[in-house]
Amino acid sequence: MGGTVARQMGQNYVFTRLLSREKGSQANSEIKRGYGIGRARYRGLTKTDIQMQFTAAACNIRRWSARLCWLAHQATGKAS
Repeated sequence: MGGTVARQMGQNYVFTRLLSREKGSQANSEIKRGYGIGRARYRGLTKTDIQMQFTAAACNIRRWSARLCWLAHQATGKAS
């Protein structure tokens, strides 16, 4: 896909809405498959809610650390 076509698609409201929905489902899939949220470990809404919050926090920390490593790699690559 050429850069011009991709740019035009990115400006399309319907396309951006569909893409944002897809990103949300991919995040849920990552948490479900990667962190085992498909089945709750505890019984009860309060304990399950706490489990979900801690799992989401762990996922965000992992993403944040990957982003920081990527930025550090980019900074060292440009300095060379």
